Amino acid sequence: MKQDNKTTPREEFDAAHTNDLVVIEAKGDFKKGVPRGYAEGIATVGGIQTGKRSKWFIKIDRYQQRDQFGYIIDPSVDLEVSPGW
Repeated sequence: MKQDNKTTPREEFDAAHTNDLVVIEAKGDFKKGVPRGYAEGIATVGGIQTGKRSKWFIKIDRYQQRDQFGYIIDPSVDLEVSPGW
């Protein structure tokens, strides 16, 4: 049984990224329109499934280094495809 004063790694990840864009869905470069060597990521603030979505192209090598709970968009590196999608 989980003790109330301890948080799980997932809870820590969620708390640390409440205001970040977290990828909730991704497709590889096999998808039409995704450049070779990139993944297409659909992201929302905090990784909330019902949140406002945006689409990003992420270099595959960066995406493969993601945390076990998700990939955090870095707007200085990742390419936004369609804001507010």
